[in-house]
Amino acid sequence: AIPTVSRSIFDAIKCRAFDDDDLGKSVSYLLVNMEIKCNSSVDVYARILVLFWVLFVLWIVMIPLSFLVLLVYIHPSVQSRSITSLADSCRFLWQDYNPSMIYWDVIDTLRKIFLTGLIMLIDKQRGSNKMLRLIIA
Repeated sequence: AIPTVSRSIFDAIKCRAFDDDDLGKSVSYLLVNMEIKCNSSVDVYARILVLFWVLFVLWIVMIPLSFLVLLVYIHPSVQSRSITSLADSCRFLWQDYNPSMIYWDVIDTLRKIFLTGLIMLIDKQRGSNKMLRLIIA
């Protein structure tokens, strides 16, 4: 669920550039609402960016970080096989892995977030393209 929600958060600021023949520059519009220009000086887009960064910190940064903190805290319990009630409650984070690989779920979650969202932030207008994204992925 984390990568799916993360992708939705990134989609909220996804823009598409169009060439403006009059000025020789390109103009970007928000994909979810093509009436909104992707320019931080536009009030609506600026509010969307603020919301994006709040959700980015809360969901994309804090959730994996909280998983990591929980796993660090319960690691001795899982390693010694004397499962505490907290370790049992967090079983979904570690039950599929060998006790020595208990942190793998956090690494895998970060990988999925990167592949579904962060790679979208590679700037297409300044030389990167789908092939570059594919190589990075």
